[in-house]
Amino acid sequence: KQADDFTDEVLAFRENVKNNGPFDYKTGDPVKPYEILRKFDQEINDMEKRASFLVEMQDLFELSVTPFRDIAACRRDIVHLKSCWDMVGLIENTFDEFKALKFDGLDTDILTDACKALAKSVRALDKFVKNWGVYKGSEDTVKNMMTSLPLVSDLAHPSMRERHWKQLMRATGKSFTKDDSFTLGNLLDLGLHNFADEVADIVDRAQKELIIEKQLVKRSEEHTSELQ
Repeated sequence: KQADDFTDEVLAFRENVKNNGPFDYKTGDPVKPYEILRKFDQEINDMEKRASFLVEMQDLFELSVTPFRDIAACRRDIVHLKSCWDMVGLIENTFDEFKALKFDGLDTDILTDACKALAKSVRALDKFVKNWGVYKGSEDTVKNMMTSLPLVSDLAHPSMRERHWKQLMRATGKSFTKDDSFTLGNLLDLGLHNFADEVADIVDRAQKELIIEKQLVKRSEEHTSELQ
């Protein structure tokens, strides 16, 4: 009877882990997932001890031994969740460092290499977690940065003038001040990965206008020279 009652308790706990475990990707409170996992870990430790005792007693009295597999399933979940949230922390800390960098003089090649390393680490997580929201969120976050960095590199082209930055504001629906303190974070806040085509059009237009400007200057200089 003790084993049967404990089985019901374990089943209820298993449902609690499934329903309330930090399986979804949410930003803003990096501590809470770990608090939930610590609480579950403590409860699992207690259940593992109780299960061990009951298995020993069942074996001693030559009763059918109950394996209590759901406890092992819960342990497996929190171990993999811990790995996922460690990865979330690594990604967010890395990208926070990215965002603090000044836009002027930014080397996007270095940042891209760091992103590739993060993407590789995300893919290396156990296949067991691939359908969890926390895994997909991590994967999407890195993909979005990988999409944004080439756009950032394009926007750093010397052809970009104030009018082009205003065009970018209109395209993204957000305002910003492009000055010496402008950071990568200010640019990423626009959600560049959602406006890849618009950014490409603006930069292409800016580069073509620069070519025309240079041609006009050259012709003006030639004309001036002829007059002299």
